[in-house]
Amino acid sequence: MDGESITAEDLHLSMEWRNLIVCPDCRCNLDGFVFAKGNESVLKCGSCGLYFDLSQGLINFGVSDSFYDEHGFTSAGRNFSESWFGRLALYYARGHHLYEISRSVKPGGRVIEFGCGGGSSFMAERYSMLGVEISSSSARSASITYGSVVQATVARLPVATGTVDAIVSSFVLEHLADG
Repeated sequence: MDGESITAEDLHLSMEWRNLIVCPDCRCNLDGFVFAKGNESVLKCGSCGLYFDLSQGLINFGVSDSFYDEHGFTSAGRNFSESWFGRLALYYARGHHLYEISRSVKPGGRVIEFGCGGGSSFMAERYSMLGVEISSSSARSASITYGSVVQATVARLPVATGTVDAIVSSFVLEHLADG
């Protein structure tokens, strides 16, 4: 291995998610990652040798998008009370999206949100969230709301298979290529 081992303090990942993050190519656990020799802003997979940028504790698994970096969504949204009015507002928020998630996923469940933007205060309070974003500005904003955030794509998800309760997205499908 090239450099020093990474520690929990080096990453914007909860211990739970840290144990579930893997190299998107060889599926090596994050424990096998080290800092690139002489460079604390680059991580190296100790198994396959791929390099990944690290900025402000956020791992970039090889993605970038200049449009979204400039125009990323950085709002965390609002939270909703358990009153009848709060539940009604939740039902109408984001086209029933949050309401359906709350009906389908038990509180405390592991949830990945693709295209998380600035994150969701509502979901952060109820679930163990992993925000996945291509935009660095949105990922930084989501890191304020979510305890765990990475820059990655749907196609190269850096998470161990079979370890999550739900994967959600809102306003993301239109950005995926056909095929």
